[in-house]
Amino acid sequence: MKRNTSVVSIILCDDDDEDCLYFGEALNDVHSNNTFQYFHSGTDLLRHLNRAEAIPPDILFLDLNMPGMTGKICLTEIRRIGKYSNMPIAIYSTSDLSSDVNDTLASGANIYIKKTNSYLGLKSTITKVLDVNWQYHHLNFNMNTYVMAI
Repeated sequence: MKRNTSVVSIILCDDDDEDCLYFGEALNDVHSNNTFQYFHSGTDLLRHLNRAEAIPPDILFLDLNMPGMTGKICLTEIRRIGKYSNMPIAIYSTSDLSSDVNDTLASGANIYIKKTNSYLGLKSTITKVLDVNWQYHHLNFNMNTYVMAI
């Protein structure tokens, strides 16, 4: 992504309103030229993405542990929609269970990020994700490139 020169479109799906606001603030600190939307459930996100006029974001951050439709189910459903098959999806979770990491990798996520409690850590994470050249990311795709070390 050309983080410093172009508008970056980001969607976050997280059931915690405070986490969404916190993420939006950190994103604006890192890259103010952005469009940012957030949804509090996988159902709401899919309703949005299934609209005919919906445009894929540059990256989707998806919380894994949401009530109702979990992030994993949402991820699977998103990957079934043709226009989102290549959209970068970052799993953004408090979980660091290897089963969650492996399941989301197998379900089509592009990167797995463990949430940080630090605002500086969040800004650093967002910066790293925005600096990834997603069109080439799959060329070196393996477990070492899938889990983001913060």
